[in-house]
Amino acid sequence: MDSSKRKLLIVGAGIGGLVIAKKLALTNKYDITILERGTRDTLSYDLEDDVRQDVFSSDIVSLPPNGYSEKKLWTFITPFNAHQILVSQPPQHKEYSIQRRKFSQHLIDKAVSAGAKILYKTEATSAIIKDDTVIGVTANGKAIYADLVIDNAGLNSLIRHSISSNLGSFKDIDPTDIFYAYRAYYNRNNVPLAKHTNKAYLRPQGAIGISWCIDREKSVDVLIGLISSNDNNNVQKTLSMLKKDNPCLGDTVIQGGKIVQIPLRYPSLQMVTSGYAGIGDCVYMTIPMLGSGIGSSIMAGSILSDVIEKIGSSAFSANVLWEYQVRVFKSFGCDHISIDCMRRWLLTLNPQIINNIVDSGLLNESDIATVSRGDRLSLPTRDKLKRGIKCLKSLDLLLQLNKLLTTMNRGYRLALSIPTNYNVKAITKWKFKMINFMNSLN
Repeated sequence: MDSSKRKLLIVGAGIGGLVIAKKLALTNKYDITILERGTRDTLSYDLEDDVRQDVFSSDIVSLPPNGYSEKKLWTFITPFNAHQILVSQPPQHKEYSIQRRKFSQHLIDKAVSAGAKILYKTEATSAIIKDDTVIGVTANGKAIYADLVIDNAGLNSLIRHSISSNLGSFKDIDPTDIFYAYRAYYNRNNVPLAKHTNKAYLRPQGAIGISWCIDREKSVDVLIGLISSNDNNNVQKTLSMLKKDNPCLGDTVIQGGKIVQIPLRYPSLQMVTSGYAGIGDCVYMTIPMLGSGIGSSIMAGSILSDVIEKIGSSAFSANVLWEYQVRVFKSFGCDHISIDCMRRWLLTLNPQIINNIVDSGLLNESDIATVSRGDRLSLPTRDKLKRGIKCLKSLDLLLQLNKLLTTMNRGYRLALSIPTNYNVKAITKWKFKMINFMNSLN
């Protein structure tokens, strides 16, 4: 080991951390070790997820040689199957459907080829803290020291939990922020391919959640997700509905079949402390509407890499790492807060009102496309007037939509007021404003 190189520990072989490992290893300035509790063959989920094609438009990360395809169009189904809305994306926002495990293995190969190391079957269970600075982790019962610990260990990260007092005394995730998702691939019945192959069900049967059924031609991808809790009874009930609406869906699970927890909310308001930075699910980087976080993690990995290089030989203090937090929020975090406002609104709204809003044309295909890809919905005044004139008979719905847009804009602007410089008093004030605002929406 070259003692002149700064030592970075990446806990968990998630997408964002692997992007950092590859990018910084290429500089030959860092000694980078990835600690992964699983094995190469058990990395991530052996399932597909969506990611915007534009994140591959630079040299940050490349597509794997196989294991991906162009995403087919979503069809959003409103409560009780009242409406089917086929959603198209503009060319610059097209998506890939990518196999997570193959993608992770591809990124590991790139990182290791560039000079990073990975230790499998190595579980980091707590941070080592000295003078309010993270100086390493305990993994498999042994201390491993580093200049910077990058936490990529997922929603239930033991590292983040062990330093919660350093990240603020208040709890910043609520049970209603967790999506309990059953995900499985089923055998495909021998039936013709339907017109709508990728169906996303909003508030299926009025439930507080979302489901999908995707005909992948050789198998059928099913997700059944609820906020706060999920169980086998709900899974079977929703499966019965999905089978009636999707003749392609068979009875045999051929892959997956577990309920997992996914953060479905805006990003954490405190991702850094001295010697530590979080990335991915441990700091809630998923899109609040559908839960995919690959694209966000790739962008965050690029940002954190840039900040680390900029810090150079200086200490990895909270003061200098705060730039990462600010840039993440300005890159996508503020948009995600705006989308989270809409998520909370949809999940608390009477399902019939959702159908009425679609009936009236107040929300259209373009709006759904915008929020589903993780972008902020903002209607120009002219658009609001046009929809208002069109929907004069639905004044109550118009007022509700206007209130939603006002709330989304307020959340976005409040998030955008994040202190640019590291000032504990100013940051604490901003965080409490954000928390109080988001809590007021529940």
